[in-house]
Amino acid sequence: MQYIKTELISSQTHATFDAFAEKVMNHQLVELLNPAPGLDFDDLTTRVLNDWREQGLITAPTGGQYNTLDVARACMGFVLKHRGFSLVVIKSVLKAMDAPMYHDISMLQFVVLACRGGNLPTAEMPLLVIDGDNRIGVCLARDLPAIVGDDDARTYSHTVLNMGRILNDEMVPKKVIHFGVEDFLELPHKIARRLCQSGVKKVNIEPLKNRIYTETNGGADPLFGERVIKYQNGRIVSEVVKETEVLRD
Repeated sequence: MQYIKTELISSQTHATFDAFAEKVMNHQLVELLNPAPGLDFDDLTTRVLNDWREQGLITAPTGGQYNTLDVARACMGFVLKHRGFSLVVIKSVLKAMDAPMYHDISMLQFVVLACRGGNLPTAEMPLLVIDGDNRIGVCLARDLPAIVGDDDARTYSHTVLNMGRILNDEMVPKKVIHFGVEDFLELPHKIARRLCQSGVKKVNIEPLKNRIYTETNGGADPLFGERVIKYQNGRIVSEVVKETEVLRD
């Protein structure tokens, strides 16, 4: 991962960041590794996080709980994925954010600490800029004209993330619910929907036959399939819906 040229960032921004870095205490860095409080992920968000953990985008939760840096990575990933970034590119961006920005402070640690309550004024919240070649840089709003309009930056577009909004907006972890899990998993929509539907017991995918076979505990009547109801002593003890659908139309 390459970085946007630091000479494009103003001396005022460097002074602001340097002054803040000098105030960062070791115990604040330690706090970022502690379990993040008040997290309550729904099943769909958990499925996405598990998939991203297996692909190396975020680390495994310690004692079943994600720390503050993990949550920051996830929030950045949600926004970038919804913007159309592939998981491979998101992984490279997050890896670059782990590189040192100051002596013992990574770019990600710096941004998270800077965005925590009242550490920096709202007008000086850091922005993460990703150019069309996926090079990244952290700057302030005053630097955008130079970075985006630089004649030497032969890129197609720039993506600018307001890190203060991303890391402090409680709605960001709920984007999975709002947009649907298919936007965040790199699977065909029909497969993702079936894997994550309520009550799923079994999903068989047969590409050669272009079919998906699904079994769920209960559910709506299938368009093509059957409902199997088992009784014991006159009572229903299980109800399984078996459905067949076309994989690719």
